[in-house]
Amino acid sequence: MKTPVLRFFHWFGLGSSPLVLLTVTVLSLSPSSGSAGLISWLPFGDKGAHALAYAALGFCMFCAVAARGETWHPGAAIWTNRWRIGAVAVLLIAIGLTIELVQPRFGRSMEMLDLVADGIGGLLGIAVGILALTLGTYWEERRGG
Repeated sequence: MKTPVLRFFHWFGLGSSPLVLLTVTVLSLSPSSGSAGLISWLPFGDKGAHALAYAALGFCMFCAVAARGETWHPGAAIWTNRWRIGAVAVLLIAIGLTIELVQPRFGRSMEMLDLVADGIGGLLGIAVGILALTLGTYWEERRGG
């Protein structure tokens, strides 16, 4: 039976993943001159924006597909979700690569460092998702849920 924590993560991920993906796609394909002010406060500028966007997308996508292990122990979320983690990481790289390949058709430049930032951000988002799932599961078991 699914636990309330896992159910929350699952529905949050299912609802937010398409919205975050749409936002990332629109911002990635729109002219960059309008977004310069939005990303000027981020560390590493444009690359920081790529990492942040894909971290959000990676977190949401991981939440949508995460599964809880039989019992809680450190590393259970990673072991139980090892194939899901790999699939989400590959999908994030594929999304980033597709957007980078399409950008020149929208007057944007294609940069391989953007793809690297996308991958790093996506992995960071998955890691935060694993941490959130682990802490949520631990908290739920501690309170007797």
